[in-house]
Amino acid sequence: MARTFPYPPDVEHAMQTLYRSLRENDRRRYAAVEAAKLGHGGLDYIAALFGCDPKTVRRGQQELRRCAEQDPDEVGPDERVRRPGGGRKPARERLPDLVPSFHAILEDHTAGDPMRHNVIWTDLTPQEIREDLMEMDLYVGEQVVRQLLDEEGYRRRQIQKYLDMGEHPDRDAQFENIARIKRDYLASPDPLLSIDTKKRELLGTSYRAARVYTRQGWLAYDHDFPCYPRGVVAPYGL
Repeated sequence: MARTFPYPPDVEHAMQTLYRSLRENDRRRYAAVEAAKLGHGGLDYIAALFGCDPKTVRRGQQELRRCAEQDPDEVGPDERVRRPGGGRKPARERLPDLVPSFHAILEDHTAGDPMRHNVIWTDLTPQEIREDLMEMDLYVGEQVVRQLLDEEGYRRRQIQKYLDMGEHPDRDAQFENIARIKRDYLASPDPLLSIDTKKRELLGTSYRAARVYTRQGWLAYDHDFPCYPRGVVAPYGL
């Protein structure tokens, strides 16, 4: 049975990093192996993930079939990766308007830190940037868009709880009190309950990231303004 795809973002990033580190012929064969693992529809997905032409993946499949017909002891690395002057030109060279159009798209979708000029971010995803480029008759894969973002200093990041707000003077006292209460209850014959509280959720017609099986689609407001929900709930389990 073929594996479910697309892969998670961290797996896709690892695959793309490995793909870019390989020589051209090894890239074709690696893409062919990944496409074969996925089965139906896998070739188009892998081609889009790696930003290569589906014909390149098919060529890799042909090379793998030829290798399978040979004696394993006779199969070794190729001395030449490509013929002199061969290979597809980079998107920058094929599409002179690519970079200026890329900058134009990001112009109205870029924000930053006024205190640190090197900290900038965009609210557009590579897929959205690619679709905007297609409207300008510039057809490239998401991998090319990711390369452009990488060259401009954009990275996929997550907010980190790093800035120190200082310690409260009663910080140790509260933990000592909790430890005392815990000892008292553990020593008592009373039953103990463990309560696990989950992330708070808005109560009402608000968006939720989870998925469920249903016969009819659910609709939610396009913005989670605090005035729309009927309240906030904290799911928990005992």
